[in-house]
Amino acid sequence: MNTRNARIWSLENPHEELESQQDSSKWNVFCAISRGKGYGPFVFGEPTVTGFAYLDAAQLRLFPQLKESELNNFIWQQDGAPPHWNLSVRDWLNITVLDQWIFCKRPNDKDFVHGLYVHPI
Repeated sequence: MNTRNARIWSLENPHEELESQQDSSKWNVFCAISRGKGYGPFVFGEPTVTGFAYLDAAQLRLFPQLKESELNNFIWQQDGAPPHWNLSVRDWLNITVLDQWIFCKRPNDKDFVHGLYVHPI
């Protein structure tokens, strides 16, 4: 059993075990939204979304749908998940939408915590 996925809180039978299947079938779906339009959903065929699969979705599925006027008037924001922060993804974004993409730092990032103390919300 993968104990990161299951916790049993009970006064009864503290040694109960649950079977779980690793890499069980699941859907990974990506979509993008803008002020006036939604894009997707884009379904990933892989059980785990890698940086290369994420880059593929952006290059081959999402960006071809964006009009030239939209490409010059948007900011691409990501949450910093490992596929989003893959070096090939960052390199492609730097070429494609230079100065128009940001990522959200994760709470475990020391700069994020430091910012909370220096500039409280």
